[in-house]
Amino acid sequence: MKKTIITYLITLAFTLVVSGCASPPTVYLYGKYLEPSKVQALSEQLTDQGLNVEVNDFDFPTSVSTNTLLYSLLLQSPEAIDNTTSIAEHAGYSINRVQSLTQGNHWYTKNSLALFVFPDGNRPHGTLLPKILSIAISPMDVVTASASRCIKTVRIPSHFKRPHLQKT
Repeated sequence: MKKTIITYLITLAFTLVVSGCASPPTVYLYGKYLEPSKVQALSEQLTDQGLNVEVNDFDFPTSVSTNTLLYSLLLQSPEAIDNTTSIAEHAGYSINRVQSLTQGNHWYTKNSLALFVFPDGNRPHGTLLPKILSIAISPMDVVTASASRCIKTVRIPSHFKRPHLQKT
């Protein structure tokens, strides 16, 4: 009897530990190209199906040009891939590509997925290359350009100076 109770308690403790470690996958929803109301609706649909959702408006990797679902190889619930795809398609976003692990410099951690969605299924024209936000010539002949999240300063050699840009 005593041995049975101890076995039962050990089994119960093990079950609690294992179930405590299991958590629903996190879907990183890239909503940069969608209207806020559409992002909210899709996020709610994913959450209603028991998935954790984190919405962001980060730039998409340049190699993502169509609706894409990326997933971690360490995904604890592989059915989350089909569930997420089904939810997105039900919301009107056909997933054209499903791929594991990484895309560009975007890495996905254990038990996570990334959902890249475009309004019409494809990358909007003119959004592939990073946009230069500003270019300014300073009195010291230095060009400062900001592209996406990168700031780069370049010294212009004197033989490239243009007379109309020179300080008078």
